[in-house]
Amino acid sequence: MLDDGEGAFAEGREGRVEVRDCPAEALAAVLRLLADGKIGRRELRRHALDLYVLCDKYDIGELSSVCEREAAEAAEAAWTSDDDHVLLRYLVAAHLHGSPCIRRAAISALRRRRRDLATGRAPAGVSALRRPESVKGGEDAWEALAAAHPDLAAEVMAAVAEP
Repeated sequence: MLDDGEGAFAEGREGRVEVRDCPAEALAAVLRLLADGKIGRRELRRHALDLYVLCDKYDIGELSSVCEREAAEAAEAAWTSDDDHVLLRYLVAAHLHGSPCIRRAAISALRRRRRDLATGRAPAGVSALRRPESVKGGEDAWEALAAAHPDLAAEVMAAVAEP
């Protein structure tokens, strides 16, 4: 992964990789998984999306598919989250890492929330899609999605609006 045979990658020459864009707990879980070949179900579920992103980014193929399935299940279950940022995070990760499985699950979760709210079947505490107050720099999660990934935002809005 880090050795191209010509020593072009600093990480390969130095024998060190800096991982800055994931929670420390998720990185620790991947390292344990690589070292021991196993991970607890609860830990896998809790960090599924971050584990999938790490496995995809660092080409850890056999683990990637397991983490992708778990992340899709977690996205589907996240329809009860009252924070759009949670589901949008799944959508953006699926978009950036090419996971139609996670994308479908997150869109399905958004559609389920909309449908259940409309019919009065949503669990207590689940509200309509809303504009969270605190997303990076106070930016609205939906506006951030539309600005960064307009094609994905259009797809999501069209899918959620379908009957």
